[in-house]
Amino acid sequence: MRYSEYRDQARSLDIVLFSGKGRISEAIKWITKSDKSHIALTLHMHEYNCLALFESTTLSDTHDLLAGKPSKGVQLVNMSLRLNNYDGKVWVRPILGPRTHKQKKAAMDFMRNFHGRPYEKNQMELVRSAIDMPGTRFMKNEPDASSVFCSELTALMLRHVGIMNHNGEPANEFTPADFSKDFDLADGYKAGELIQLTP
Repeated sequence: MRYSEYRDQARSLDIVLFSGKGRISEAIKWITKSDKSHIALTLHMHEYNCLALFESTTLSDTHDLLAGKPSKGVQLVNMSLRLNNYDGKVWVRPILGPRTHKQKKAAMDFMRNFHGRPYEKNQMELVRSAIDMPGTRFMKNEPDASSVFCSELTALMLRHVGIMNHNGEPANEFTPADFSKDFDLADGYKAGELIQLTP
């Protein structure tokens, strides 16, 4: 599906999944046995007249809408520009279900609260999120949102607005691959099919 076609039907808090070609992206895909290496959420930003991506990434090739310059970590970027600059594949996975005024306000509040936080500083958190070893406490993450990686930010946001259940797993246990499969959504919500996007 062309991006322009998706944009006409896009809703805030849809999932966007990426498959990058860089060394870190390839490592994430290898460890998680998936072709997905990054995740973001859509947000309609009417004051900027665009559909934006809310994400945590080390990429800094697109201007952050709030900072007015490229930045790393938690950022808000024009989705069209991100897709044009991205070297890899991109999919959207719509989340079917209501978006209430209360949820939209909660999403904006969350975005502004987390905007600018650094990308995950604890490399072991990234490793532990990707390696599941039942019964091994060493390989389980403790909640820590002082710095966040992409799938952790996604889980925190979707839980904050009530779309995703709090199932006992810390948000930093999720990987992009987890959001391409079935995951624990609240009653009234369902994850749609993956749709590959082209610029």
